[in-house]
Amino acid sequence: MTNNKQRKNMRARRAILLALRMCNESVTANQLVARMTDLQAEGKIARNFGMPNPRTLANMLRGWKGIKNEYIYPTESRTKILAYQLVDSDKAEGWLRGDV
Repeated sequence: MTNNKQRKNMRARRAILLALRMCNESVTANQLVARMTDLQAEGKIARNFGMPNPRTLANMLRGWKGIKNEYIYPTESRTKILAYQLVDSDKAEGWLRGDV
């Protein structure tokens, strides 16, 4: 069951990994969706799949090996926001393929 869950939305997961590779700092789910939309407009990501919303994207990133999750506190705000950063590209690709 876990393997089928990982394979679901494979195109979206590949697009997420591409967008994370292009970002040097940690990004929030909203920023990641905006970056993926830009990549789609540039033609680097296929246009014919549904772009996930930030909540769906955050659920897809849950448990992904090689990606660091951290809470950041924006200025002038008390609420914390979950941000993501690609730490180990090989580990993330292995998890995507189902090797890890």
